[in-house]
Amino acid sequence: MFSVTIAFGATSWRLLFKDGDKAEQCYMQASNGVDNTQQFNDATHVSFIDDFGQKACFKRAAVDAVMLENMDESKLGAIELALHNARMQASGQQRAEADPTLRAARMTGAPILTPMGNGRMS
Repeated sequence: MFSVTIAFGATSWRLLFKDGDKAEQCYMQASNGVDNTQQFNDATHVSFIDDFGQKACFKRAAVDAVMLENMDESKLGAIELALHNARMQASGQQRAEADPTLRAARMTGAPILTPMGNGRMS
């Protein structure tokens, strides 16, 4: 699965494609007209129909940015990021368990932070 995101100022449209070649073609057509200063200078209209029934038509000159994403690859990136976060949490927990001050507080049985009735911690 592939997505092409086309940004217009604060608004963006996302088109989805099953085929990488169709997505690449959409990306190239949407970003065509970029000169060497990275300014979109072609004022012609372009239109697209993605593989899920979305239709888009716009002036190429209105485009601020175009991004092509291989969603299978980005899924793996998201998984790696989640694993990294889980490893950081586990490492933090191990350090907290090894910390003498925190260990002493745990031995007394009293919680370190106690929620009060109004949401403040004491």
